[in-house]
Formats: sequence, C-alpha cells, structure tokens
Amino acid sequence: MKVLQLLMVKILNSQEKLNAEKLYNKLKNKMYALAFSILKDTYYADDAVSNTFVIIFDNMDKISKLKQRELEPYCLTILRHESYKIYNQNKNYVSVEDVENILWKNHDSSTEDRVLKILHKEEAAKLMSMLSREDRDLISLRYGRNWSFKDIGDYFEISDAAARKRHQRILEKLRIIVSRGEINE
Repeated sequence: MKVLQLLMVKILNSQEKLNAEKLYNKLKNKMYALAFSILKDTYYADDAVSNTFVIIFDNMDKISKLKQRELEPYCLTILRHESYKIYNQNKNYVSVEDVENILWKNHDSSTEDRVLKILHKEEAAKLMSMLSREDRDLISLRYGRNWSFKDIGDYFEISDAAARKRHQRILEKLRIIVSRGEINE
C-alpha cells in the first residue's frame, strides 16, 4: 500500500489528497474483505484493492461530486469489477472435477450410466467447451468456488432466482449433450 501513498502524493492536489486519504482509511478493510471473499487469495486481494484505489485516485474529480451515500457503493462496484477481472485472468478453465461434480450432483437417473461411461478428461473438456463463456463462468463459480446463487446473481447483475434458472438451463444443456452422444462427435 506504500505505492498507493506515493501515487496519491504525486497525482492529487491537497484537497483531493485529503479526500482520498479519508476514503482509503474508511474503506480499506471492507474492500480487502470483499476482494478476499471473491479471490480467496491474499496476494490477489491486495492487487484488487490497489488497482481499485488507482482507479479511484485517477477519478477523484468525478468521485468528489458523488453524494456521500453513493460513494461507498461506487467504490465497491469498482472493486468487484477489478476482483472479477483478476479472478477471470487467473481462473479461465473449469476443472474435470468441477464437471464431474456438476454431473454427479445434478444427474437424472436416465443419463447416469451414460455419464459414468463417457466422462474422461478430454471429453469433460470438450463438454465444457460446448458452453458459452458466461455459462462456463457460472458453472465455475457454482461448483469451483461453491458460490451461492445470490453471489452468482450479484456477479452477473441478475437476481438470485435468475441465476438459479440459468444454472438449471445449463445443466439441462449438459444432460442433452451427454444423452445425445454429441460429446463423442
């Protein structure tokens, strides 16, 4: 965080510096906790908080015009975006174990035997590649990170009910792909 302090001294005028220091002292712990809850890694959480404050400092003229009640949500939104950006840069795949969890936890009895026969590493990767990036992300967050539908909804900026429904549709897509044998083509 010393880098942030040096950056503040160099780019901000005295009033902006005072506002930035107050903001930093007020939000640093909350921001770190949020970043860590998303990233599950202290190094990445520190990066997310630092990147967020760089963005905030770069935009102090705009931020200083916000109402007091708008300030914290605005900053936390920037942090969420930075955290998910770091998360996506470092977690761009869904593991075979995640796919197995999906199919084991959410199988229907008519496809269970088929799933057991075809699930190998190459086939699991192919199965996941048949999904859109957003669908893979949702599956990864749900099974790889054990996120609740509320957290997933917040991430995608949808309701938790919509996240749950999207999850059900993705699982149905996977079941159809497996039951039709499209994974072997």
